[in-house]
Amino acid sequence: MNVKFLDAISTLLTLQRWNFVPRIETWVEAENVAYASHLIYAVGRGAGLGADQVERTLARAILKSFNKHHLSDISHYTRKAINDVKPGLWGEIERDVAKETLSLFPEEIHGYIQQNMIAPLSDTEDEKLIETKLLRFVQMEIAKSECETNKRAYPENPYYLDLIKELDDDVQRFREVDDFRHSLSNLKKYGEYIKNMKYLRRWNRLNRSVETSVMSHTFVVAALALVTSRIEVGNSETKLPNDFTYRAILRALFHDVPEAFTGDVITPVKKRITKHAEKDWREIEVRRLQPLIASAQEKVAADMKKLELLDDTPSGDNVVVAKLVKECDRLASLLECVFERSAGLTYGEMEHAY
Repeated sequence: MNVKFLDAISTLLTLQRWNFVPRIETWVEAENVAYASHLIYAVGRGAGLGADQVERTLARAILKSFNKHHLSDISHYTRKAINDVKPGLWGEIERDVAKETLSLFPEEIHGYIQQNMIAPLSDTEDEKLIETKLLRFVQMEIAKSECETNKRAYPENPYYLDLIKELDDDVQRFREVDDFRHSLSNLKKYGEYIKNMKYLRRWNRLNRSVETSVMSHTFVVAALALVTSRIEVGNSETKLPNDFTYRAILRALFHDVPEAFTGDVITPVKKRITKHAEKDWREIEVRRLQPLIASAQEKVAADMKKLELLDDTPSGDNVVVAKLVKECDRLASLLECVFERSAGLTYGEMEHAY
């Protein structure tokens, strides 16, 4: 695995959004992309998009985020000021940086990244594509939600007041906005359930130097699943389902969703509960997941069942997807240990895990 790629993951785990205005709720870029990916999937499916269209949108969201390893988090109004100096300048910068971002990834998937991240930046017709509209709709809605949360604490802050109105105006440019908005309106409770993963702190008993949430961990697993699945799909010796990458990304996004309902229960406690209850911990998770399933739109609920996204022991073609995502999960956990060690402070539990 490219060391620069791992460095970029480290950046996205710590890069904070809205880093120049007062805020009561902080999001790092990795959390934002994981949450956006969940909504892209649910909104897209609810609006009638097919698996191939949703996969392309998810790939764009995940891959594009790696540009921020080079760009950092540039605010909306600063980007506008850059374009005021020279029309189209920010687009030039994005295209230039995208070429550097390409080098972060294994060569085997450069064609896929070219198609899903770099080519759209140079295509003047790209804004008309449904994938671009879905990505921007979700990103704008999330940004607006973040603004509204922080505006309640800082009601006179002009940045939040101005940006909420501008985001509302911008999103109306999309012809499909009614379909997306209708789909999103049916996901309010579902989205809030998913958002719980942002507040779950991993390795919660330890004094961390580089804190990670379950949501940011989800981003890392999804990014690894995207990269490794594309490598496997490109291997002529492997016989994989046509939608292997799509299913791998979805399984990565859902692999820790049960924790949004049970909390971060550590393995020794699960074993103790299992011993005393004489029932598997999974039975408790299934009970707790019922509200999520009930809040999901029809197509999302159908995918959960068909692709066994919430099952620990899937069957059929889902087995090979689950195995790959499990290894990505292990690697993501290893990376957390590596990042913590690089900060110069680790405890016995994390050293043992490493």
